[in-house]
Amino acid sequence: GGAPTLNMIAPGSERIQLNSVTLTDDAASTILKDSAPLATRGWSVFVEVNSHNNEAQYGVFRSEQLPFSLSSQEILADPETPTGPSILMRNCSVSSVELINGKGSVMEFTLTSAKPSANPMSSCLNLLSSMVATNVPDPLKALFLPYIKRTLGTILQQCHGTIVGVVKSTCDTLPDAYNDGVILSEPVSLSSAFDSLRGDPTASSLVRLSSLEAILRGMIQCDGVTLLGSDGSIRAFRVFIKPTPEEQLILQNASIKGGARSRAFHLMKLRIGDPLVCAFFRSQDGSMECKVPQ
Repeated sequence: GGAPTLNMIAPGSERIQLNSVTLTDDAASTILKDSAPLATRGWSVFVEVNSHNNEAQYGVFRSEQLPFSLSSQEILADPETPTGPSILMRNCSVSSVELINGKGSVMEFTLTSAKPSANPMSSCLNLLSSMVATNVPDPLKALFLPYIKRTLGTILQQCHGTIVGVVKSTCDTLPDAYNDGVILSEPVSLSSAFDSLRGDPTASSLVRLSSLEAILRGMIQCDGVTLLGSDGSIRAFRVFIKPTPEEQLILQNASIKGGARSRAFHLMKLRIGDPLVCAFFRSQDGSMECKVPQ
């Protein structure tokens, strides 16, 4: 989109224009070569096309100022925001890309010969995030949900593959089936840290929330299952699960493609119910699936 669109979806953003280019066949490669290495830690690439002179200005911008600020993607997907003709493109994994237009329509495609995932990143991430925020009290939930969606999305984009489970917040003690891992003696509440920052937006509150995000990132990047609570808390990580004899029989009869992580996720899906209310899977190639109770 043009400058008005960028100002609409990223009001008050830090913006650095790098250059302009004539829209020839090699324009895209020039823009990416200059801009892509800078698109990290919240920075995104913008391209403003001027159809009158067949040129485009490009650079980078950073829209998210605080964890409870709306992101450019959320504003763009809002049907009430008149953004004009625009497309947001984001990386889902090392081999897949997602396109979102100003009406909120989504298209995901792969850059390899592998079969595209039947479950787009947006839908899986929305489902996982909603389960993590299920028991966060109102009105905090309305602000925490977009935040945890952005946080998990960033972490999952960069991990090599993972399984994340969500258990009911009323589950005081995890069942024995999940004891083969690092079980936190006290759940760590991301929602409480987020609420503290919202009520007292100081540097120390921001640093604490950022440090918990880093802890969650490290846990999800470990092997095994990371368990979160439906109240926005962290419960356990590096959890390794084993099937019961009955579950082993079901797994043997199922046609499961992939390695140990795929088999573990299939086992997690068998256990959806109480206290496990969500199982999320991301493979190394970026394929995703999210299972919740019917």
